[in-house]
Amino acid sequence: MEKVKVILADDQEIFNTIRADFLKKIDYVEILGLAKDGQEEYDMIKELKPDIVITDNQMPYMNGIDVIEKVKNDNEIIDKPCFIIVSADGLYEYRTRIEEYNILDIVNKSIGIEGINNRIKECINNLV
Repeated sequence: MEKVKVILADDQEIFNTIRADFLKKIDYVEILGLAKDGQEEYDMIKELKPDIVITDNQMPYMNGIDVIEKVKNDNEIIDKPCFIIVSADGLYEYRTRIEEYNILDIVNKSIGIEGINNRIKECINNLV
C-alpha cells in the first residue's frame, strides 16, 4: 500500500506534536510537515501536494476555512487534498460547505487521536 501523505496544521505546537507522534506509528501514513499558521499551511500544500490535511481553524494569517477556500480556488493545485478540520468549536456555519470544499468532517479537538485515525481512514476511502 502506498503511504498517504499528510500535513498537520495548528498554531498550538502541542497539538501538532501529539498528532504527529501518533501518526508516525501508523505504517501507511507519511507526515510531510507541520504548519504553525494558515499561510505556512497553504504554502506547504502547494509545494508538497498532500493527500490529507488535518487543520485547526483558528490560526494566524489565515484560518483553516480560508486556507481550504484558497486551495479550492487555486487552479495550480490539481489534486485537491481531503481536509479534516479539528476545532475547539463546531463551525456549524461551514457545515453546508463540506462537500464544496472537500472537507471530510469538522471535528472537535477533544475527539482524540483514535478519532482522527478513523477520519484518515475515511479520507483514504474517498481517495480511491
